[in-house]
This record gives sequence, structure tokens and C-alpha cells, in this order.
Amino acid sequence: MLKNRTGMKKNKYLILFTFFTINLLIGQNHPKANVKIFSPKNNSYNIYYPENYITEEDTEGIVSIFNKSKDGNEKEENNITISNYIVDKNFSTDETIALMKNYFKDYFSIKLEDKDFKSFKSKYDNLLECDIKENDNYWKWWTITLKNKIFIISLNKKTDINDENVTLLRHMIDNLTIN
Repeated sequence: MLKNRTGMKKNKYLILFTFFTINLLIGQNHPKANVKIFSPKNNSYNIYYPENYITEEDTEGIVSIFNKSKDGNEKEENNITISNYIVDKNFSTDETIALMKNYFKDYFSIKLEDKDFKSFKSKYDNLLECDIKENDNYWKWWTITLKNKIFIISLNKKTDINDENVTLLRHMIDNLTIN
């Protein structure tokens, strides 16, 4: 009798897991979740983005993905920028933080400390996040390293960056394919 209950318990968890997985799959078909895929001219990556967003790539290969505000004016609501580089070595977390601090000092007047960077476990060698607010602009920066490739991704808004913004971009980063 004990063995049967254990088997029933395992089946119960298997059924719950199956329903959870089905809900996730069905939830991805939600109208807000319709996506397109973008690949830059150098074909270094593929990224999924919401279909109501606009993509632009400049002559240096820097990609902007953005949406306009709901009232239709030209003010950009979410502005996501992606740049990527090939380097001659793999970077550790500490080296990536040092690289980003050096990168930021050219663009921002604030001085960042190592503690300002959050590190996340991911499919990448390094995934770092940093928040910056300066001159009424809100920034959230992510840095990805994978082997000898570095990706710098930013989210910039004129208003506070909320959880929905972060969730969207984290989903885009989690599904980024590096070629």
C-alpha cells in the first residue's frame, strides 16, 4: 500500500507539472506576446522583440528597438539599444565589471562601484545588470559575455523603469541567440 501512495504522489506532481507547462505554452499565445525576430546585418545574433516595436540599425551596427507612446506622439516610451563586439579573450565577471565601469565613465558623470553590478546565472559566461539615473533619464544596462563576444544592452526611458519593462527585456535576453 505504501508503494502505491508514493506512486500516486509522483503521478500527482507529474500531472501538476504537465498543467503548469501547458499554461506556460498557452500563455505565450497571449496577444501581447506576439513577437518578431531581428538579426543585424553582421548576423552575430537573433533577438525576439514585440511585434509592435520598431527596429533600426545604424551604420556601426548598433541596433535600437523601441516603441512609441500610446498617445501617438514621437516620444519614445522604451528605447532598447544593443551593441556587440568580438574581443581577443574571454572575460571573467570581475574583468567584465571593470570593462563596463570604464565604458560608463565616457558617458555618465556618476562613478560606479563593483557593488552596483548584479550578476545572474544564465546560459552566458557572464550576465551583469546595472541601473543608472542621470539628467532625468533612467537606464538599465545588461552586459553579456559569451566566449570572445560581448553584448551591451541598454533600456532607456524618460520615466521610471518598471517591472514590466525589465521582464520584457529579460525575456528578450534569455531568448537571444548568439551566432
